[in-house]
Amino acid sequence: MRIGIDFDNTIASYDSAFRSVAAEWGLLPEGFTGGKHQVREVIRRLPDGETAWMRLQGRMYGHHMPLAQPMPGVMDFLRRAKAGGAELVVVSHKTQYGHFDPDRVDLRQAARDWLEANGFFELIARERVYFEKTREEKVARIAAMDLDAFVDDLEEVFREPGFPARTEACLFAAGHQNLPQGPFLAFADFSAISRHLLTPLEAAARMRGSPVSGLSRANGGGNNRLYRVETAQGTLALKSYPSLAEDSRDRLGTEFTALAFLGSHGVAEVPRALAAEPSDGFALYSWIEGQPVTGSGEGDIDAALAFAHRLHGLREAEGAQALPPASEACLSGMELVAQISWRLERLTEVAPGYPELAAFLERFSAAQARLVDTAGRNMDLAAELPPRHRTLSPSDFGFHNALRRPDGGLTFLDLEYFGWDDPVKLTADFVLHPGMNLTAVQKERFLDGAGRLYGADPAFDLRLRLFLPLYALRWCMIILNEFLPERWVRRALAGAGDRRAAEARQLAKAQALLSATLEAHP
Repeated sequence: MRIGIDFDNTIASYDSAFRSVAAEWGLLPEGFTGGKHQVREVIRRLPDGETAWMRLQGRMYGHHMPLAQPMPGVMDFLRRAKAGGAELVVVSHKTQYGHFDPDRVDLRQAARDWLEANGFFELIARERVYFEKTREEKVARIAAMDLDAFVDDLEEVFREPGFPARTEACLFAAGHQNLPQGPFLAFADFSAISRHLLTPLEAAARMRGSPVSGLSRANGGGNNRLYRVETAQGTLALKSYPSLAEDSRDRLGTEFTALAFLGSHGVAEVPRALAAEPSDGFALYSWIEGQPVTGSGEGDIDAALAFAHRLHGLREAEGAQALPPASEACLSGMELVAQISWRLERLTEVAPGYPELAAFLERFSAAQARLVDTAGRNMDLAAELPPRHRTLSPSDFGFHNALRRPDGGLTFLDLEYFGWDDPVKLTADFVLHPGMNLTAVQKERFLDGAGRLYGADPAFDLRLRLFLPLYALRWCMIILNEFLPERWVRRALAGAGDRRAAEARQLAKAQALLSATLEAHP
């Protein structure tokens, strides 16, 4: 794992140094106790205060650099990182000379001397300390170093257009009453940063029973984080499952149990479950080398059907009956209708602020009433599907959760919602998922294959015909989650862009899906 860190006000703390020198220069009132930022505000209010402040800075980072102190907690953070095998890099925006220093003290050398005097070169290689003339050059250096994470006290660094997307932005926000929000994660102290960045490294070593030689982020999004773990025996995958206030489901337990079950029965189309630490939210799996599935063909549809066939064939295998229902399983028509209605209610609550959404929901409600009525007149919606006709389902099944291996085969991932469900739901979700972009021919191929696979259930075809449009309605509601306040809070924390544009895109998708559904089921 490669971690970068800023120097000024991140490694080096100047609070007491600025206060001491400013008081010595007669720039502060007697008894002043503030830190650097408060010193700046007081001095700037003086006559010619801006010049006085710049003179003070010029002297502080040169002549008075020895007065600086290590930021509280930074040494422990760096020691812990090095012990875990992380590579450490310092990247600082620092000119060589101060603009208001007549003695022309070399500021960069003063910083290196301070690092030496305070023992930092026992933790960071001398040649891994970089000083750049501008913020743009600093960000370019960060990008060139291919860092997994960077720690800085300035939000502006993370807002630079060139800041690399793959580098996790960690804002050191000590002293803030409320942690800032933006394209970064903010932390109040180095203990919090250590927990966030170093706990995965240490968890991998514990589960392995030996140190790991490297750890790097393998993705940058979603509810979970995936890390590539390098060991002497090969590459592994470490997955972190953070607790989510709005989702109490045991995602780790479900996925690890599912993969352990499948592995015990020789299913090779999924990663192997190796070890888990449920209390800390980590699990270790085999690493799958591959690329996202793009441009799927007939062979990929057949591979998905073959995987569904393997799952269906394990219904009576040892351990299968102990597996839970899939997340949001729909084992009756009434459960499917209830899920649509619940999602509709949530969107209806926010619709008054969105006229176009309100108009869509009115049209949607009429379609829902008609399609539910049609289904109810042709079958008993309250009847629960008998266990013998259920299947084991990944629940979020499709090429969006798969990798194409170098041999061309597919490995299916993300079984966090795995469990027992109606085969109709698996089938409908596969062909309707908006991230799949299947052609009409591919959809028909999968539907035909599913009909053969689940044909032992005499009611499968009827349920599929009646429920497919209802699942399309359910997907319309899922697509419109963008309008829900809690969804946008998460996106804003991740640095998402224009909210209105995102809402407009999702509304257009939902309108298209509803129109296609009504055209297919007049």
